[in-house]
This record gives sequence, structure tokens and C-alpha cells, in this order.
Amino acid sequence: MKITETGTAACRLCSRPLQSVLVFLICLTWILATCAGAATYYVDATGGNDNNPGTLAYPWRTVAKVSNSSFSPGDQILFKRGETWHEGLWFKWSGTADNPI
Repeated sequence: MKITETGTAACRLCSRPLQSVLVFLICLTWILATCAGAATYYVDATGGNDNNPGTLAYPWRTVAKVSNSSFSPGDQILFKRGETWHEGLWFKWSGTADNPI
């Protein structure tokens, strides 16, 4: 423990947890800001419907719906495992190096 000029005690060990919490909060804020605009869309060939919003509970059905939709950098398009589509996918969008679609 070190006594400062004003006579108060300053403990170096006490500032370490505070620094760790501050670093954690800064990292958490950065992660949330990076992911805030990204959306995830779901496609299910047997249980989906192209009139749905493309959510997990209400997925799209066809690749054509994906091809005709607009996406932003960081968005994800997830196809249900085990399903089969006999359609082509047209890539009209692009992401960034840090946020691919």
C-alpha cells in the first residue's frame, strides 16, 4: 500500500479488478455495436413459406425468395440441414471483408 501526498491510501491491487471490468465493458460494447445491424434469415424447403419473414419460427421456402431479397453486410442466410433445393442462387449482394453475407 502506498500513502499519497494527501494522506490517503492507494492500493494497486484494488485498481486491477476495476481495469478488468472496464476492458470487459469496452469489448462487450464493441461486439454489440458490430452485430447490431446483422440479421439472420432461415430457409426450409419443406416447412417454409415465401410469404414468411424468414425467421427461425417462420422460414422462407425457396432459393428464389433468397435471390430476390436484399441483404446487408453481416447478414446470414441459413438453409435447413437435410433439405434439398433444385434452384440456382444469384448473388446480387456483397458484404465487406469484416462482414461477409
